[in-house]
Amino acid sequence: MRRESKPVLGQHWLPHGPSLAAMAAAAELSPGEVVLEIGTGPGYLTDELLKTGAAVVSLEYDRSVFDKARLKYGAQPPPNLRLLQGDIRRFDWPALGPSFKICANIPYYLSANLLRQLTELADKPALAALLLPEAVADKLTAVAKRSLLAALVQLHYAVEAGPLIPKEMFSPPPKIDSKIIVLRHRPAFSNLEPDAWPRLVGLLKAAFAAPRKQLIVNLGRNLELPRAELETALGTAGVRPRQRAEELSNDQWLALLRALPPA
Repeated sequence: MRRESKPVLGQHWLPHGPSLAAMAAAAELSPGEVVLEIGTGPGYLTDELLKTGAAVVSLEYDRSVFDKARLKYGAQPPPNLRLLQGDIRRFDWPALGPSFKICANIPYYLSANLLRQLTELADKPALAALLLPEAVADKLTAVAKRSLLAALVQLHYAVEAGPLIPKEMFSPPPKIDSKIIVLRHRPAFSNLEPDAWPRLVGLLKAAFAAPRKQLIVNLGRNLELPRAELETALGTAGVRPRQRAEELSNDQWLALLRALPPA
């Protein structure tokens, strides 16, 4: 049966066996572990995940693709497979339980939305192996000149770059190459006071509002704090006023949050 993808939905199937094996290996799955696949598609990655013995929850947005997946796996699908039809942007994350992983070749247009969700979940995945556009993957692994999204992700996850997947491996081929990225949850940066995370997000958004401007300018304008008070807080956190938001490390952001007066 020919598998028709819909580029308008960002559907680029990955039928390449070695690439699929690399994706499944990156997820480091053990039998019985819950893993969420975002985008069932023709089931190429689904089949690879099932081989690990993990409990695969596969979510497909496109109703017609979902119906084909149900036909493929039949009335009695593998006991470790659960097929769902729905939108990851409205997904019932608590239904996965407190411990789960993610392995997904996600549509490119959903990349930023999913990454933001992963920073906001109450129960975060222990590990997420994601196939992302190469440029997005490179931004996530950056230690200097970070974007706002990269800074938010790196506060919660250690980000590791995996192998490059050339565009020719996909059907139909996209215009750009992709790369496997592994996110490992690190709770040390999540165990903040109850009100600290929204304050930290607000601080980051204020600092990145005009990425090329200096911190002292962005924070003074967006937090409406006196310059002298800001200079004291920056000094306490070991941050130079003329630095830009893209230059700060995770430890510096947390130190700055604690040095600033509560909103």
